[in-house]
Amino acid sequence: METIFAILTVIVYILLALVGLVALTICVFLWMVSTRTRQDSKIFQERFDGWRKTRG
Repeated sequence: METIFAILTVIVYILLALVGLVALTICVFLWMVSTRTRQDSKIFQERFDGWRKTRG
């Protein structure tokens, strides 16, 4: 019985770690996007428009 409980505890800890990691990744991603300057997004938009035109 104790082994089953130990295994369940480990599984719960792993799930919590994964959820925390995902949340941290999302936070970092959003922070990177928000800290980007308007200039970067403008350059990206120009490149994307050019790429769309070449693809026809």
